[in-house]
Amino acid sequence: MLRQSHRRDVDHQQSLDSVAENRHVKSTEVAKQHVRQLIISVLGVRALVLSVALLSSFLSPFDSSATIVLDLSSRPAFSSESLPRTLLRRFLSTCLRWDAIHFFHIAQYSYVYEHEFAFLPGIAFVLNIGAKIFKHVSSWTDSATASPYEMLAAHLLLSTLVTCDAIQTLYRLTLHHTGAPQLALLTGYLSLVSSSPATLHLAPYTEPWFTWASYRGNLDFLFP
Repeated sequence: MLRQSHRRDVDHQQSLDSVAENRHVKSTEVAKQHVRQLIISVLGVRALVLSVALLSSFLSPFDSSATIVLDLSSRPAFSSESLPRTLLRRFLSTCLRWDAIHFFHIAQYSYVYEHEFAFLPGIAFVLNIGAKIFKHVSSWTDSATASPYEMLAAHLLLSTLVTCDAIQTLYRLTLHHTGAPQLALLTGYLSLVSSSPATLHLAPYTEPWFTWASYRGNLDFLFP
């Protein structure tokens, strides 16, 4: 009698363990699927923003700062270049606006003017190192130093990787605190809705890096 009772208890416990394991496996698969969806969404939103930026480069700019910084005035209509390079230069010319001008100048020449000390060196460091890495794997120019275009292209590539990691980190944080996969997925989608899409997805600003660092810091605090 005692053996039968013990056997039933063991079978019941094994059944509970099996159900718990199946739920864990299922929730893990759901989380992986959600993360894939979010990363695809990041790439889709970025592609949309970049497409709008490229199309806008064919319009008369309301801010001509990029013309001076990138020396586009010496390349009338980009006539001497192939079509891919022409499109890339046109696109990159839309990335430099407002504070990005100062970040870009610091990355190229370090701190030259007094007002530049209002800007921290983090993004300038990223632009500089990223351009050096980009130069090793590309043949954009024959110059020994990184060109403005290599700096901007490197920033776009690195910030895309950072944003992909940031959104899945936010998903994990939300899932940990709420236990609701659908809510975590919705939170990830909403994080892509920015009041300034160009700042988050295009220009060499600190926003993508700060966002990633804050999410990653919170996650590392929870799971050291």
